[in-house]
Amino acid sequence: MPQLASTSTRMRLSSPVSHRKILAVGFSSAEFNRLAPLLERSSFELDRFPDPTGALDLLAPIPFHMILVRYPLPKMAMADFLDRIRHPTTRSRKSSLVILADRPQVDEAEQFLLKGANRVIEMEPQAAELETVFADLLHIAPRRSARFFARLQARLDGAPSSVLGVVRNTSATGLLVETDQLLGRGTEVGFELTLPGSRLPIRGRAQIVRHASYEKEHLKGVGMRILSFNGSAGDEYQEFIRQQVH
Repeated sequence: MPQLASTSTRMRLSSPVSHRKILAVGFSSAEFNRLAPLLERSSFELDRFPDPTGALDLLAPIPFHMILVRYPLPKMAMADFLDRIRHPTTRSRKSSLVILADRPQVDEAEQFLLKGANRVIEMEPQAAELETVFADLLHIAPRRSARFFARLQARLDGAPSSVLGVVRNTSATGLLVETDQLLGRGTEVGFELTLPGSRLPIRGRAQIVRHASYEKEHLKGVGMRILSFNGSAGDEYQEFIRQQVH
């Protein structure tokens, strides 16, 4: 596999048991950092090429399972990019391709659905929306639903604060907690989970990465990225996740 250019970014999400590869094309560093936590559901190698020309040089010899493309692309027309991606000599010609556009430009971007794109979604997707797309295009199992209690503890304005909620979705690296008390994005919290069938609570630390809305997920709550577990709690949690998937 050729070395990626210095302008690229690579991120490994979970353990790559399936070695699926995703390439994000045309996204700024800030956009990529907002998007990456939503892709934590499965085992992928995630690469970013802000420059579409450099991305095409990689896509020609190397097959990717999915390509996420920012609309509009910098320095290249979307039609030209799609023509080159779907060219018979390109090894990624059969990759699933999803265009992400700002809300005012979604309708405009949908003209490419019959010209090489498989889906067009808004630039600020919810995790549940991305999971639906992945499950459909990559034929993977969606994240399993789970319902058990969680307690989140943080220091706000120097004072300790405790938030109770119900865990609605789980993954190896994150949780969706339904609660009316929305802690700010970026807030680090201590968490305590009571897993079904477990006699002792699971404790660790996490970071709030997004807020869930009634509009898109039919609940109010926070999405958290797990940072660490206390002691051997991580092993018990990962075993719970494995049981949920199989």
